[in-house]
Amino acid sequence: MAAIVITKERLLHLAVLVGCSSAFALLLMYVMGWSRMAAWGLAVTTVCQINKVVVDERDKRAKAEEKALQRSERKETEGSTKKKH
Repeated sequence: MAAIVITKERLLHLAVLVGCSSAFALLLMYVMGWSRMAAWGLAVTTVCQINKVVVDERDKRAKAEEKALQRSERKETEGSTKKKH
């Protein structure tokens, strides 16, 4: 079983998610007149879905950058190997 590692970044991320959910829920309750449970349900669900999209996109970009870096390193290695021959 994998252990959960708690870091400052994860705590900050959690705080941002809770803050965004809270702000959205309060907006729904006081401006739109939603009930507390409905507002919190929609707010948490929406913020979590947006968070997933953002994290997935960040991971995709990181993988693409890593692949590009590996390709450039391979080209440099192949170029220096060809020069030696």
